[in-house]
Amino acid sequence: PQVMVIHTALAAQMAFKFAGACPLVLAGDWNFKPGSGPYQLLTKGRLPAEHPAHPIYPEGEDWR
Repeated sequence: PQVMVIHTALAAQMAFKFAGACPLVLAGDWNFKPGSGPYQLLTKGRLPAEHPAHPIYPEGEDWR
């Protein structure tokens, strides 16, 4: 689901922020499967916009 992609992205962003220039290992019980949106995001560093789990912005929202 899209919310899992959002949570994964936030966790990874915060981990990188805390690590700074130090090496980083992000571990946990993520509860997602290989090939899922969150898995792709963590292992490849991005999620294609056409992926079904890619979050979308509601029409008219300007908070991007």
